[in-house]
Amino acid sequence: MEKNRINDTESLRLHFRVKNIGTRKGKEIIQLYVCKADSAVRRPERELREFSKVELEPGEERQLNLTLSSRAFSYYESKIHDWYVEEGAYTIEIAVSSREIRLSEEVWVESTRELPFTYTRYSTIGDLNRSQKGRELVGRLLSRNDSANDVRHLGEGSEKRTQETALAMPLNSLVTFGRLTEEQLDELIMDLNKME
Repeated sequence: MEKNRINDTESLRLHFRVKNIGTRKGKEIIQLYVCKADSAVRRPERELREFSKVELEPGEERQLNLTLSSRAFSYYESKIHDWYVEEGAYTIEIAVSSREIRLSEEVWVESTRELPFTYTRYSTIGDLNRSQKGRELVGRLLSRNDSANDVRHLGEGSEKRTQETALAMPLNSLVTFGRLTEEQLDELIMDLNKME
């Protein structure tokens, strides 16, 4: 692989060698799969994205060069009526079939667009991490209230279960726990939805 980190507008070029280790002339279809293990949407375990047929004499070795376009990492997202690349780690697999993986390597794909999201009182605190703007609003909100240290320091050594519980709390719990008034929560939600 040329790179191990790309963004969703770039192609990824792969170079690898194939050798016929048999005693007869042989043909093989080299398959290139893309896998996203932690996808937020339901996707196949591996998706065939490219292939190349190769014919080699006994002992012959050849370099293959294949390119994955940015579309190879995408899925169709109905919220935007377009193809969308989810940010994260993808495994690239070179195989002769879906069950015979010969090489694999990981690449990180950065998304340059955000999906629209409508915040409500029942959106979770974790949902605010969906966008930079949401994270900035939380930072401003927490800077107004020094007693919110428990939320501010999530991810800074907190136990995983405590962190998961806090991130799963709905925004209206900020009123329940006295962090915001009803009016402040309504204003926060309105600001969040304007910025999306």
